[in-house]
Amino acid sequence: IELNSATLEELESLPGIGNYLAKKIFEQRSKLGGFATKNQLLEVYRIDQEKLNGFERNIVVDQMLISKININSATVAELQSHPYISWNVANSIVKMRPKFQKYSNFEQLLESVLIDRDLLLKIQPYLTL
Repeated sequence: IELNSATLEELESLPGIGNYLAKKIFEQRSKLGGFATKNQLLEVYRIDQEKLNGFERNIVVDQMLISKININSATVAELQSHPYISWNVANSIVKMRPKFQKYSNFEQLLESVLIDRDLLLKIQPYLTL
């Protein structure tokens, strides 16, 4: 089952996933704009490593299906709408934009004191230039 395009019914068919967890997975996918990795399922309430191990072999993740935010045109509000991007980080991305005229690579985001390599790796699948 491809995680970013699965229906509720397909999610429910996974071992150990009933209607409740299928809805929670669906909700988290909607908030994120898609899953970049299987391990992000651990962020879903009531899914732990043991439960994930039970169905992990039955799922795949297609990152091409992720909704992306353009860091060269998005507003603070649009950036902040993503669960991994706080208002402060969103504001920093927008405020630094004139310095580069427009971002040409994601590494430029590291010039913000609010964005370290770990955060960049976490948010990069959800961003585009």
